[in-house]
Amino acid sequence: MYPTPSWEDLVELGLDEIRAFGAGQYQVVRRLRVLLDALLADLPEPRRQPLVEQRQLLDDAVSIAIPQSQRAAALVPDRQGIGMSRRTSTDGH
Repeated sequence: MYPTPSWEDLVELGLDEIRAFGAGQYQVVRRLRVLLDALLADLPEPRRQPLVEQRQLLDDAVSIAIPQSQRAAALVPDRQGIGMSRRTSTDGH
């Protein structure tokens, strides 16, 4: 028998370093937030707590790394990152 990582272990492995090293980068923070929000919306309740904790850790890291006057924009989930057009395209996407 081999020990296998738990769900919590996998979440930490996948997100801890990205959060730690990307907390001061708007694009990283915004994309990480949209990932966490999507997973929280789609996963069953027993899988959500580690993601809620990751989202709180992300908020904490952003509060340290990004000036308060710019923090609100950094915490907006965005699949494409800052700088993308906010206009609706002609093809609906």
